[in-house]
Amino acid sequence: MSTRIVPDMSSSPALARYRAGPAPFALVTGATAGMGEAWAHALAAHGFNLLLHGRSPAKLAAVRDAVLASFPTRDVRLCVLDACALPPDARELEGGVAPLNLRIVVNNVGGSGGHFESVLEMPSQQLVDEITCNAVFPTLVAKVTLPKLRTGGPGLMLNISSIGGIWPSPYISVYSASKAFNRLFSMSLHGEELAEGTDVDVVCLAPGAVVNGRAMQGDGSAMTPLSSTWVVNAIAAISPRPWRQRPKPFIVPHPAHRYSVAFLRLLPNTLANSIFRSQMVALRDESRGVGKASRMSGGGNKSRTPTALGPKATQAEQQQVSTAAPAPALQNGPPAGAAGTQDTAAAPVQPRAATNEVMAG
Repeated sequence: MSTRIVPDMSSSPALARYRAGPAPFALVTGATAGMGEAWAHALAAHGFNLLLHGRSPAKLAAVRDAVLASFPTRDVRLCVLDACALPPDARELEGGVAPLNLRIVVNNVGGSGGHFESVLEMPSQQLVDEITCNAVFPTLVAKVTLPKLRTGGPGLMLNISSIGGIWPSPYISVYSASKAFNRLFSMSLHGEELAEGTDVDVVCLAPGAVVNGRAMQGDGSAMTPLSSTWVVNAIAAISPRPWRQRPKPFIVPHPAHRYSVAFLRLLPNTLANSIFRSQMVALRDESRGVGKASRMSGGGNKSRTPTALGPKATQAEQQQVSTAAPAPALQNGPPAGAAGTQDTAAAPVQPRAATNEVMAG
């Protein structure tokens, strides 16, 4: 795990609304890698003690030690719990939050099984794992933690969805649908808290592609930022403004992702869906070596052209896609195990637990 240099932001006004009461705590689920790990460091920097959730005690301990190296006075506690277990066992989480002045919850755990597949190709256990991790577990976390957030001062719940939860995303259909659930569930909770007159802010955050050190590698770019950069942008988006003190219920924090979403929302739904479908077919083909085979045969890489829509696409639909901007990459890009030139079609698909140790959000 790399050493992080994180400046002390405990006097920053960005999250000051939630630093209420003695020893304020933040819960981060899926905290062992990617955006979860970045949230842990950022919230510690902003003056919060931490309850870190994950399924690997060793990885959680490593994140705790890294946070304490920068902020030795923080109280960092661990909650080891498998987010893919069905039914989830909430006793560890309930016991962990019970004594805390819990002010922030980052409902971050989630991910994909690691391959671009149709539903018919997915092993049944992988399908269940993805739905459990992406939808059932975050719902349970909300139920357990909302009573704590309602007491002791303003509270904040951040539910991490994905751009892939805005538009239908073939070949990661279960992931896309579960992230759509995150978005609507979060915004419905936001409405409930307003109706009940509580001081809890419920916010859904939608990432696009983010470098997480696992499924997505690299140094970051405008369209694919580092996890730490994305979290900084998220905190800035949540921060109070002169015209509003409480954050909006749905935010696409990273500028490049936000502009892409804004552009796609200007298009007719059929065209936006076509763009997404074209991109997903291209990513599936690339993961299976189809694009590489095409280049070797002299046909060029057509995986990102309108022909990738498949034989059922109409000529007008293909022409529309060819003149439109590319769709924003989905959260953390290709699911783990399906990136680059790995030929997933050549190897049997293995069920894989979907947690943020593989993929954030």
